[in-house]
Amino acid sequence: MPNIKFRASCRTLTSHAGLSIIGQCFEIAGVDSIDSRFPTTLGMRTSDVIKSYLGLLCLGMSDYDAVENFRRDKPFQQLLTLQKVPSAATLRQRLEKLAANDLQARTATWSTTLLSLIEAPITAETTHVCLDIDTLVMDNSNSKKEGVSRTYQKVDGYTPIAAYLGNEGWCLGLELRPGKQHTMKESNAFLGTASRPMLDQATDPVTRGQRLRQPGAPGASRTATPGLCRRGAPARLCRQMEPARLGHG
Repeated sequence: MPNIKFRASCRTLTSHAGLSIIGQCFEIAGVDSIDSRFPTTLGMRTSDVIKSYLGLLCLGMSDYDAVENFRRDKPFQQLLTLQKVPSAATLRQRLEKLAANDLQARTATWSTTLLSLIEAPITAETTHVCLDIDTLVMDNSNSKKEGVSRTYQKVDGYTPIAAYLGNEGWCLGLELRPGKQHTMKESNAFLGTASRPMLDQATDPVTRGQRLRQPGAPGASRTATPGLCRRGAPARLCRQMEPARLGHG
């Protein structure tokens, strides 16, 4: 039998030490700057509310009630540099209020800012960088949640749309949509919103895109945002577009 030794330690053990990387990303992206646009309410900073919920999402938790398990969790608070961890009720109320005050527009540049400042690799397929736009199905069968409806995969749920940049697949946008919403509906608006921060920071000239056919929608076509290719676009069309690199200043 092996000689196993046991000893006590004063160190704090946590199952979510990976949040230290998330906390650093928050700092680089400037998440705390949101406090200048949305003032502190009842002693709770807006940045603490946002970072707490993002921390939950990174741990695979989306329910507001899940935050109650971390209110006295020191590593959670320290790794995300939180002054306070909100209660479930505060988290729900503040996020709903922020959403009504156009929070999405205030946070749209965080992803591209982070990618730019850390000089993240954004590689092209050949001579171009593609921004892939695609929808996916979230199965919420037997759920009564708002927006749950029949999807194109014949299950009840949501059909969110996402935007991924380069071969690395950096996520620049993710929007929850009702399950019954057609893939093409409002896709151009989403494409413009997701790509605008990237185009604003591009250091290379960008050419006008081609008219591309949306996969799975025969006969339907849309004009691509400048310099971008949609998923499923023929490679020969993509190669006619110049790559866009993000600036670092």
